[in-house]
Amino acid sequence: MLGKFWQIDQTIYDEFLEMLPPIYCPGGFRLCERLTDDIAATYLKVGPYHWCAFTNLTTRDPRRWSRTSVDSWCDPPPTS
Repeated sequence: MLGKFWQIDQTIYDEFLEMLPPIYCPGGFRLCERLTDDIAATYLKVGPYHWCAFTNLTTRDPRRWSRTSVDSWCDPPPTS
């Protein structure tokens, strides 16, 4: 589950953005409670889609993520 993104909607993205002081990163933000050591919930907006994943703060630097790498970790968006 660590590093695997899943799609969320704008409402969930906004709710978590207002929950704790975020750690802003390119494309989104991260939330981390130190009770979980270095594990953070990472929220990204890629185009019209919103994504969430649990990531390790020490090995996953959002400044190095490209759209290609995020897309490769994400479940595909649902087709309607």
